[in-house]
Amino acid sequence: MPPAAVDRHEQLLIPPDWGRNNIGIIRLVLAIVVIFSHSYPLLQGSYAHEPVYALFPKFASLGSMAVVGFFAISGLLITESWIRHPILNNYMLRRFVRIWPGFVAASFVMLLLIVPPGTDRPSAYLASLGSVRVAAGHLARAVLLKQPRSDFGF
Repeated sequence: MPPAAVDRHEQLLIPPDWGRNNIGIIRLVLAIVVIFSHSYPLLQGSYAHEPVYALFPKFASLGSMAVVGFFAISGLLITESWIRHPILNNYMLRRFVRIWPGFVAASFVMLLLIVPPGTDRPSAYLASLGSVRVAAGHLARAVLLKQPRSDFGF
């Protein structure tokens, strides 16, 4: 008599309803906490009045605690992804396809909306993007995590 078939979820100790959980909500709350924590130095010039930092000035801030929580959850999700698809090439391709398009889009938004107000001459920066070659070069450097080549003061 053949051995009883083992459900893949039981074999990997992953509940079948793993995808239906509140991890997305928890990650969103942690991201909002990080933004809240960053508002103190942006609006008041320091973390001095940030609630957790005021209690433990040499230890932590609310934002740093949220980042640790975010990394812990991300580690669980990445591990779960590996358990589901344990072939290295496929795993790396799936990670790349999941992360890279959003990273390129965020870099593009940064170059068009975030960088100009932070330069010495925003209008000159935006005018320089009129050349497709220059704009593509800026985007490529951002996507490849290279320091920008520019004389616009950033």
